[in-house]
Amino acid sequence: MPTSYHMHFVEFSPDSVSFVGGLPRVIPVSGWPISPEDQQELIFLAQFSCEFLSEVLPPGAIIQLYQSSDVKDPWPFAFLLADVQPRPDGIGRGLDEVVPQTVLWKVVEEPDDIEDRLTLFDRGLDNSKCGGVPAFDGSLESGDRFLLQLKEEPAHFNFGTFTLVVVLEANGRIRADLA
Repeated sequence: MPTSYHMHFVEFSPDSVSFVGGLPRVIPVSGWPISPEDQQELIFLAQFSCEFLSEVLPPGAIIQLYQSSDVKDPWPFAFLLADVQPRPDGIGRGLDEVVPQTVLWKVVEEPDDIEDRLTLFDRGLDNSKCGGVPAFDGSLESGDRFLLQLKEEPAHFNFGTFTLVVVLEANGRIRADLA
């Protein structure tokens, strides 16, 4: 049975390593992320420490989620950070609508496969989580590894009623998608 780590959202603590909302304490060494489409600064959404994904990610790796500043189509982006620098004061922007919350992890053993969608939702396999069985396997391409999924609530994300899914591509890059 695959092990997953379900997200439990609690009051924000500034010492959190895994959290949603606000601004990150660290950023990529290359600087604040920029959208490849319009060259605008991306908006920070969340950060997750991924020590329990050490079989597929480098030790100490952090996943950060951002979205484009285009309010009509705020597409998500995922970044895998192994080398970081402190975020300089005054750099970056978060999404005001997102309620800052610390993420605690609850270990959940999941079934090897999902018989039907009713089982999926009854067992909470569609919850925000890292690892385990992806609730939306249509977001996986050949060779991809499921890393995490993040629902809109309780943080008030706006994914257009979709769930944000992050996968590790066969080429070693990570990708955010909506499913």
